[in-house]
Amino acid sequence: MLVNENGMEYIAEIHWYQCKNIGKVELKRKRIIKVIHEGSKQK
Repeated sequence: MLVNENGMEYIAEIHWYQCKNIGKVELKRKRIIKVIHEGSKQK
């Protein structure tokens, strides 16, 4: 049972870490799009 519980915790931690990274990537992507959009407005 101990191995199973630790395994579950480990998987949850990896999942949380991946979600956090995906969130950062999405924010960066949105910022880049916003910058490009702002740049096209100025022209």
